[in-house]
Amino acid sequence: MANTNDSATLDDFLKRYPSGQYHDRALARADDVLWSRTAHDPAGLNTYLQKFPSGKHADEAHSTIQQLTKKATPEENPDEVLWARLDKKDKSALQAFLSRRPSVHRADAQAILDQMALRDTQKKDLQQPLDLFNAAFEHQQPKELKFA
Repeated sequence: MANTNDSATLDDFLKRYPSGQYHDRALARADDVLWSRTAHDPAGLNTYLQKFPSGKHADEAHSTIQQLTKKATPEENPDEVLWARLDKKDKSALQAFLSRRPSVHRADAQAILDQMALRDTQKKDLQQPLDLFNAAFEHQQPKELKFA
């Protein structure tokens, strides 16, 4: 039992001998085996903690979860929260963001607005010949299809 890496064998032993002479050793081994197989993401660490809430690695699991979730949430910095929630496809929202907040994301917002302006210009450049074509087609005037 002391050297096995088979969780099922350890679990079976612990169930069959809940107060046996080697129970504590088997429990410690089961703890180590599960820890070695645990994915170090919040879901994996929570699975470990469900089985071993007071296990040898419980403190490390709790602190790792705290570090991982702290990195994932931008609540400490209001600029980050606003940027994360901002609809980056809404031109007026981007303009309002730029006018209200000096932010580390100022350049990002401006770059998005610049891309929108470029797309608008490209659409206009394409729309004019299409409008001419559609007008000529509707009037069946092929001479109108010549472009300057």
